[in-house]
Amino acid sequence: MTTKDSVSFNVMITGYTKFGFREEALKLFRQMRNMGFQPSDFTFAAVVGLSVGSDDVIFGQQIHGLAIKTSYVWDVLVANALLDFYSKHDYIDFAKNLFDEMPELDGVSCNIIITGYAWNEQYEKSFNLFKRLQVTSFDRKNFPFAVMLSVAATEQNLTMGRQIHAQAMVTTADSEVQAGNALVDMYAKCEKI
Repeated sequence: MTTKDSVSFNVMITGYTKFGFREEALKLFRQMRNMGFQPSDFTFAAVVGLSVGSDDVIFGQQIHGLAIKTSYVWDVLVANALLDFYSKHDYIDFAKNLFDEMPELDGVSCNIIITGYAWNEQYEKSFNLFKRLQVTSFDRKNFPFAVMLSVAATEQNLTMGRQIHAQAMVTTADSEVQAGNALVDMYAKCEKI
């Protein structure tokens, strides 16, 4: 390519990231910066995504620092990528602090934190945030029903499981494979099958 710009870099970095070519994506990111092009929200989301799948926590933190410096940390796409990064590296408290500071949240933001709490066996926090999610205007069909049903199964909490099952039925999310599998697991672990 003879003429490079931010858009072409973003396309290539995102493509490399999507298909797992970490080193190539990083090389392009460095080249982009060295040529004076500023990263966009898409660039940050892609590059943070590289950190999610690796053990390089320091790199992810450096990208977070650059996102702060360029004010992209307040973009919901970038912030969600950072939430995912921190929660998947067992920095759930750090993720929750970022979540609390975000000026704009979406359903993805909430799902990431709820799931992060569940992965870190902080089931009560996961459930409490799930309850808070109920009074938002976010699309209920996208709620993390499978995660919450897994929490109910782990806790062998049939009452919670039935409540979540009812909500999943109302949104037809119970017909999705993950939610359906989680339902079977929950009822089996609660000895109701």
